[in-house]
Amino acid sequence: MVKLKNILNEVKKKSEYDFETQQVNKDPETGAVTWNVKYDLSLEDIYKDLDGIIRKMKISIRKNPNDPRVRDIWTDAKNLRNRLQRIITDPRWKQAN
Repeated sequence: MVKLKNILNEVKKKSEYDFETQQVNKDPETGAVTWNVKYDLSLEDIYKDLDGIIRKMKISIRKNPNDPRVRDIWTDAKNLRNRLQRIITDPRWKQAN
């Protein structure tokens, strides 16, 4: 039988998760545990997510070609993805990280 404690220990070890946890307090009376969670954002992961959204929106545009709102949002998302790509490929950003 798999225990939750073992699963959580494995999650902490894996680098594919974009967060770290630290236990900061445990209430002895109630047993409540307080945690600090630090999120580590990966620009490459955000780029992949945006790319997936853009592909899905393009399908929606094909199904509803007369809705200019969806096309406008799609254009904005493409612009954001392109700006993010320029940041990722900028050598100055790689040096900072």
